Amino acid sequence: LDGALDGLLGRDDPAARPLAERFRRASSFETFVAEHGDEARGWRDRYERAGGVVARALPAVDSLDGPWRLLVVTEAWCGDSRHTIPALARLAAEAEALELRILRRRDAPDLLAAHPHEDGREAIPLVLVLDDAFRVRGAWVEQPAPLRALIDAATGQVPGDQLHDRVLAWYAADAGRTALAEVTALLEAAATSGER
Repeated sequence: LDGALDGLLGRDDPAARPLAERFRRASSFETFVAEHGDEARGWRDRYERAGGVVARALPAVDSLDGPWRLLVVTEAWCGDSRHTIPALARLAAEAEALELRILRRRDAPDLLAAHPHEDGREAIPLVLVLDDAFRVRGAWVEQPAPLRALIDAATGQVPGDQLHDRVLAWYAADAGRTALAEVTALLEAAATSGER
């Protein structure tokens, strides 16, 4: 009876839960990858290879007063996520005061709507920076800024398959560096804003 009442009152809707509870119920990186098997192939590999870029970002993150949390909204099939989230997960695993959790898109329509891409559409991955009170202090959406600029400049100028190849080449050369730098900048801005 309580479950039926929860359904009628909307309490079984993940979006109705407080953000702290949603974060705690969200998947760890390891669980997310394990749950998606072949679909998440490459995520673990990229996580393992991210050690060098994470080592460069780690001192800045470790210097922040924490705790800080990254709440990621994504799906295993998302190519942009596959190239960025493993490095962020590795950073969170190695940083003393940083934790990362992952929600599937179906569990976060409200978060996607509240933090759209700069062109107004809902996009994944969405990475929310949360402070110790689980307040949203920053949002990173879909792709690093230099990659978005490359795509914007090439759209309509080169065939789609060539653009796709350019995107993959950019991600391979970048190895997660830019996403780490942009998310670290969000963490630093939140930490120095004096709102804690």
